[in-house]
Amino acid sequence: MSREYYSQFLKPNKMKQLDLKRYISAEDYEQILRKFDGQDFNLTNIDEVFNEMETKKTEILHSETNLDHLRLLVRGAVTRIGAYSNIGKSKFAYWIVCQLLKNGYKGIIFSTEVSRHTVLANLVSHYDKIDTWSLMTNRAFASQMTKQALQNLQIYDGLVALHLANIRDFIIANNGKIDFVMVDFCQNIKDYKGSKTEYEQMTNYALEIQQLAQAMNICIIDLSQLSNDSVKTGSEGYKASGFIAYKGSGALYASADIGVQLIRDKINNPDTLQVDVRKHKFYRTGECNFTADFATVNFMYTNNPITSNKNTYANPFQK
Repeated sequence: MSREYYSQFLKPNKMKQLDLKRYISAEDYEQILRKFDGQDFNLTNIDEVFNEMETKKTEILHSETNLDHLRLLVRGAVTRIGAYSNIGKSKFAYWIVCQLLKNGYKGIIFSTEVSRHTVLANLVSHYDKIDTWSLMTNRAFASQMTKQALQNLQIYDGLVALHLANIRDFIIANNGKIDFVMVDFCQNIKDYKGSKTEYEQMTNYALEIQQLAQAMNICIIDLSQLSNDSVKTGSEGYKASGFIAYKGSGALYASADIGVQLIRDKINNPDTLQVDVRKHKFYRTGECNFTADFATVNFMYTNNPITSNKNTYANPFQK
């Protein structure tokens, strides 16, 4: 069917009759008319969908074996990692980045909380097994091998990466050149749409970052604080439902393809980090533990990620 057929329903007299202004802006109206100018709608036949499903494979970004068990990193998807303050989520994310770089993937880190020098010190700490503090106080320096290993990474800090528009533009500019993006952490990302509340800001962020992952076919890993309400309610209630109370907006959980919460008992078991995968569109949910050396940013997978059959499913197309 032609543009003329559909545009008859969008003419001003029809808009008034249907009151479409409640649902579509003037700018969107113009874009619709331009999009189908001189074109026909191509309705997808169901056989095409079957063919796509049978040929398309979920592409996992592979790292070292102790991370691949979880299959947390998927092209075209958002992996959202939540934790309370000072649990170690940034160091865990830096470690993930190191594993990806070792396998030849290219990526970007957007750091909103610390400078790029601090980020780099954590990465070098993992590679050269030097504590981060020694690197930041110039008592130790990166080896030449580590400098070479980090050449496939770009790092931006709050001086340029505090706005969603900047992140979007950097990702688009690197289209086809990167495999993953890490954002630390999303509550600090400013919304270029001028949102008046944290809810609006985080909703816009969550929806656009998912669209970027899909459109650019990259893996996006971002870190999130958890809502204070989850502390008052108690973690067991959220755990039973499988929900992760990311701070700011429910869209952060709804638009996450893979939702993870990190749990750490800093008093009784400070060297263990529990990784609780509560949402996974492509694989299983469950829990696993990592032994953690936060001084040298090193984590080691210790057990089977599936500890319960509750809220668990597997993608039949995933080998």
